[in-house]
Amino acid sequence: MAQLDRECTEHNKIETLLRELLDAKRPILNSEEDAVAAMLTQRNVEKAAPEVGISVATLMLWQKLPEFQALFREGHRTVYNQAVARLQQGTSAAAATLLKTMIDANTPASVKIRAAEAIFNHAVSHGDPGHRSALGSARRSCRRARQAVNIWECRDESRTRSAPDAPGVQGCGS
Repeated sequence: MAQLDRECTEHNKIETLLRELLDAKRPILNSEEDAVAAMLTQRNVEKAAPEVGISVATLMLWQKLPEFQALFREGHRTVYNQAVARLQQGTSAAAATLLKTMIDANTPASVKIRAAEAIFNHAVSHGDPGHRSALGSARRSCRRARQAVNIWECRDESRTRSAPDAPGVQGCGS
């Protein structure tokens, strides 16, 4: 019983120290900044910790600290914003590709409709709220056109199949 009391006392001391660490305002260490960078570039904590030269247990403990959590959020936000900016740089090329696909005479109708729909989807989600209703109706038109193309493609496929294999329009295009 005395052994159990000593273990409980030790556990309570450790818990109290950890709470004090969590509650205390302290400066961020360079190694913690390095740990955040490693966590943002590595797959998991087990790979990030050795890159910084700390144990996995230390890194897991740091993850419980509010200052470290704030530093990680800031780093994550920065990485995310850089990725979005990089994607935005490619939007002109992506739009040009979609438009070329849409007007190319050799492109199948179903692909043209999907390209048009993609353009409408992006325009609606990132455009002026006043234009959203007009673009929304255009998207519905694209959807109806895609359904019509699927029906015609299914009819063409069923003509080339033998009778037992041709289930008709049902299941085609899905």
